[in-house]
Amino acid sequence: MTRIIYAALLLALASGCAATKNPVGLYQPSQAGNLLKPFSGKLNADDLSIGSISIGTSTFDEVAAKFGKTEIIKSDQEQSWVRICYRSVNKGDDTIVLFESGPMGGWTRLTSISITHSKLWKDSALCQSSRLVTKEISTVSGLKIGISTSELVRRLGNPSVITENFYGRYLLSQEGDWTTTSVVEAALENDQLVSITLHQIITN
Repeated sequence: MTRIIYAALLLALASGCAATKNPVGLYQPSQAGNLLKPFSGKLNADDLSIGSISIGTSTFDEVAAKFGKTEIIKSDQEQSWVRICYRSVNKGDDTIVLFESGPMGGWTRLTSISITHSKLWKDSALCQSSRLVTKEISTVSGLKIGISTSELVRRLGNPSVITENFYGRYLLSQEGDWTTTSVVEAALENDQLVSITLHQIITN
């Protein structure tokens, strides 16, 4: 049952990606077999946090209090994700950060965070300017745009899927009746990270 939930989650993420041009692009259908063989474990708290904002605990209201008030962007698909988005105010810096919530977060508590470039997301014009967003913005653990593929692997571990332009790591952790599903999707270009999405939910 856990694997069915896991596969369904990833297919839902892929569907959302196809409809909205998710910054990372997720996996190709030919890679689907790899997704059913996740690593054991889960992401560290520092991998899930930008400053005091953390997946699983922080809400949209807390993000807005820190980064600035903005409008919620809704998916075209009913009962799917909702997002808020921020972009850099600095000239020549096209960094954007997306905070997302879905059904498992009650559409208010964060279930994923993406750091990417505006050119990689079609709705980037909807992002609110924030002085907190720069090309140096990172997770507490140091995940950010510009690090090398080898640094990404050193920080997160061996990938479930890797190609010249994609890194994916998928994890499952079982604690009693609770299952933690963690997903990392990163786009690579010239051996450097250009976009990353971190996603984690807990189900029973």
